[in-house]
Amino acid sequence: MNHSNPYTTKVYRVDTLTIPTDISKIEDTITFILVDNTTSEILNYTEFKDISVIPQLTIESLTVTNNLMENGAVIALLGGELPCRVTFANEVDIKILKLTEVTVRKRLSPVGNSKNVFDFSFVPSATSGTSVMSADITFTQLGIEKTAYLSLRFIDIKYNTKYLPLTGNITGKLEIIHSVPSGLYPFKTAANFGNSSTTPEDYNFEIIETTPASFSIDLTVQITYDQNGQLPSQITFAAISAKGIYCTKTFDIEFVKELEIESITDTSSTHTYKVGSRMSLKIKTKKPHPIEASSFKYLFTDSESLEMDETNSQTLDVERVSKVPNTENEFILSFLIPSTVTVGQQKLLLQVISPASFASSVYSFDVTIEAGPAVSSISCRKTEDMYPSGYYILFKCNIDNYESSEVTYKGKVGNHDPAADSSQYNLKVRMEAVGASNEFNVQVGVTDQTVEQTIVSIAMIKADSSAAIIKYCEVSNLKICALPDIQYISPSVFPEQFSTAAFNFKVKYICDFSTMKVQYCGYTARYYQNAISVSSLGADNTFSVTIKLAYDSVDFKFIDKFNNVDTAYVELNTNRFSNTAFSCSIIDKKDEYHEGDIVQVRCTARYSRQSYAPREFYFLDYTSNKVSIPKSCTEALRASLPIICEFNTLQNR
Repeated sequence: MNHSNPYTTKVYRVDTLTIPTDISKIEDTITFILVDNTTSEILNYTEFKDISVIPQLTIESLTVTNNLMENGAVIALLGGELPCRVTFANEVDIKILKLTEVTVRKRLSPVGNSKNVFDFSFVPSATSGTSVMSADITFTQLGIEKTAYLSLRFIDIKYNTKYLPLTGNITGKLEIIHSVPSGLYPFKTAANFGNSSTTPEDYNFEIIETTPASFSIDLTVQITYDQNGQLPSQITFAAISAKGIYCTKTFDIEFVKELEIESITDTSSTHTYKVGSRMSLKIKTKKPHPIEASSFKYLFTDSESLEMDETNSQTLDVERVSKVPNTENEFILSFLIPSTVTVGQQKLLLQVISPASFASSVYSFDVTIEAGPAVSSISCRKTEDMYPSGYYILFKCNIDNYESSEVTYKGKVGNHDPAADSSQYNLKVRMEAVGASNEFNVQVGVTDQTVEQTIVSIAMIKADSSAAIIKYCEVSNLKICALPDIQYISPSVFPEQFSTAAFNFKVKYICDFSTMKVQYCGYTARYYQNAISVSSLGADNTFSVTIKLAYDSVDFKFIDKFNNVDTAYVELNTNRFSNTAFSCSIIDKKDEYHEGDIVQVRCTARYSRQSYAPREFYFLDYTSNKVSIPKSCTEALRASLPIICEFNTLQNR
């Protein structure tokens, strides 16, 4: 049985639709209509949904929300975070909008429900208060870049004192360096207790009326407080112009009263020490006190009558001051007996100097000093077989220091070079006294390595101008892992967006592939998520990562067992590899069909893609204008379409 077709001619056409440039809102539907040329009557229409038509990317304004400007330049605190707001002339898609500035601190977030106004913040890369710079901030959407510029001038505020005596006056050194033209835009420097305020009148201690480009002052009576009232825990300095507050910076402070020491005792039962060995004293205060921040004056003498004063005492080279666990006012002071101390019966005189410069009474200890080995030595061993680079790594060391002058310790990656001087030792070393008299935890700050290393050397070096190497130790048979180095392998065919896609990578270096984690997120997304799966490592050091591709660009993170990270940025070429169309054809086409007949239809992607997004196929029965919707499918499919009846089944092929 033949059925007449309401359309005399079937026309199939592939064409390009030009999106108008004057749209301002994101559209999610495109409608095509069939119009009678004579009557202008709409004969039929088709709507395409679940798409996004994005307006042109145009920046209307970029402002720093909490900072004042002078002559077009934003005045900012050096090292401070700048909160910004960008307004676009048209709506933008936050999922695909990218923000490029190397020091971005907070990613784009919409203001309320807005689709064209967003907040973000960044820290300018300036390193000096004298800097004048332009920050170029680029926004990218669908391959279109727009750049906004911020002219910046800086104010650097430094204050060097945390612990203060309870005198009623704030002391310490305040330093301000800035690049604001003070002749044109003068500002005063003022202070107040507590956190920062946006009200200039809250800063009731004026330091200087007009702040020069470089200003330094030793505070004495400029800032006062009530000793009998509630003591402040913070002080804020502000740069204030005629317009308002340029910037502020807050510092923590703590008031220290006079030292009230209950006792200082020698922890040794024999009170006998070798030269260069460790001596530990237990300090107990009557009230909690920042002993860890204190310094110590000392004198060893064999005279019963000699008293310690500024002329004969020295500052103690302290190994460690630590609080006794589960106490508030008990501390252990550890230090090494200097090599200059005379062997025999000695009296140790010790005085504690608080961080607020209060001095305690002088405490006396009778000790016996014995000769130690004549030669200094250093011997270290590893604590792990594998270490990360870019961190301080721990060694256990036995160190005997019998030098008559001060020494320092440094490290290097690799063997000791006997032909080179101490400059070969370029790594910082941290020392912690533990256990027996010559035992130390030694941490070497290993910098990021580009290749795997197996040896670390640690040296004892004279602290004088000669910087001569006294002793060194090489620790071998260890593994210092380089940073992970993962390379993206660009495919010849890209996946479709919204498909479940596998991306290929090549390992140039990873310390332990089996423990590597892979995470990903869209460029503008806020949170990383774990990859669906990571393949095993192939013979050619390649592997694949499978993800749900909801973006047109992806940031990958490859995390090794030490949480070192390498990243890869993958951007899909949406112009060359957009989601493909499908072509459908009837299988075993017949000249005539009858009601109830089954029509076999095959649909195939017109262009090859690495993976395909799920989609629905719609079939129109021209005799009834009914649309049949099979279930979701990918790539190629075969459908059975009954004449006049809606089709509901589908087989992937």
